[in-house]
Amino acid sequence: MLSRARRHFSRCPDIDAIAQAWADGQANYGLRLAAVTETDPLTWRRYRSANYVNGSHDPASEPSLTVQYNTKPGTPTVLSPLTGAATDDTTPTLSAKSTDADGNTVTLSFEVWKSDGTAALQSGKSVPVASGATATWTPGTALAQGSYKWRAMASDGTDSSAWSSFQSCTVDTTKPGAPFVSSTDYPQDGKWHGGAGTAGKFTFIPASGTSDLAGYVYSLDGAAAQTVSATGSASVPTRRAGWRARSATSAVITWSRSRRSRRWPS
Repeated sequence: MLSRARRHFSRCPDIDAIAQAWADGQANYGLRLAAVTETDPLTWRRYRSANYVNGSHDPASEPSLTVQYNTKPGTPTVLSPLTGAATDDTTPTLSAKSTDADGNTVTLSFEVWKSDGTAALQSGKSVPVASGATATWTPGTALAQGSYKWRAMASDGTDSSAWSSFQSCTVDTTKPGAPFVSSTDYPQDGKWHGGAGTAGKFTFIPASGTSDLAGYVYSLDGAAAQTVSATGSASVPTRRAGWRARSATSAVITWSRSRRSRRWPS
């Protein structure tokens, strides 16, 4: 909030503070020049500036008060990545949006912090966007594998919003290990098994040391890939007309899938 006053008397009140109090909702919204006693009708006063010209309040010649009011933009709504998200992108794009009640364009500031909140690691600003539009920013330096937190703040060029709440995310560039596939219906013994329409069950076992498994992606004999969620071993039944296989691995191609959506073929 900005204010300007032309002051032509020696003891001028702090007009800036008064105007800001109005904007903040102070109950008394007026300026008052009081007589010595307000109960004696003989002590009335009339005041006029020594700079009076014609009462037009021309700020170039007569005392005047000009107030420019501005509403702070709203606290940003964070969009991506949200808490719990994980990515293998070492320069993930952060996005958020803020609404400005006056319809001004807004610029969002972003900060990336260590996960324990002890230090800000990188910061930057989006390009100006329309009120309510999505603003984005990408870290200029690649993030090492690990966990981070980030937040956003909006500015309309005059005032700034409060910071958003922190969101936590993880950068993980390590692929999960290749899974092991087994089947009692189609054992890996080099022989033909099954027949047309004969169902089979396949078990997927994560590689040793896999700690962030989210599931498996598998394809049966070149068909469209399917996904099964799992944090450990998983079994899937399959049936395909006119299909028989020599072994589990000759029929099924499988990938492990981590929480970061990276996968590694078996």
